[in-house]
Amino acid sequence: MAQNNRKTKIVNPHFQYKAAFSTVLVAILVVNFFILLVSLAPDLLGFVFQQHYSSYYIVGIVEVLLILLCWKWSISSTHRLAGPVYAIDRELRKLGDGNLTCHIQLRPGDEFQEAAETINNSIGHLREKIAAIKAAAKAVEMDPSPVNLDGLNNALSSLVTDVDQLAEPATGGRG
Repeated sequence: MAQNNRKTKIVNPHFQYKAAFSTVLVAILVVNFFILLVSLAPDLLGFVFQQHYSSYYIVGIVEVLLILLCWKWSISSTHRLAGPVYAIDRELRKLGDGNLTCHIQLRPGDEFQEAAETINNSIGHLREKIAAIKAAAKAVEMDPSPVNLDGLNNALSSLVTDVDQLAEPATGGRG
């Protein structure tokens, strides 16, 4: 089982940059709304906004720091979503390629822990069914003699039952 240490924070750029940009945009709007409110109605907030050039530099520095903090927080928080989705997608692709040893391992604190556990349990059940099918097929293969027809019929019946438990792919469209 491979360790799941994701050091790359950007695993889904489209989603993560969109979320980070939205967070930074909201932060900028809130700060600028506050600056506008203080400038237009200083008595409303109980203090006078001094209109010195040094005040504008301080506001500018605070706004840049706020933007950087919002960006970092947004990337980190979206990583807790995008990282698990990436890990789940990677393991499901392996499963689709026939690798039944795949296992979704998420880090503590990641989202989608229950979904990963459900998928891992489903893969385990699939492994068990395929093992039963292999055992039944092996029994048929090991004793093909017509002398043991009852045993052969039982093995074939078990094989058919196990195969029937696997769902057929849906035909047609969604719906």
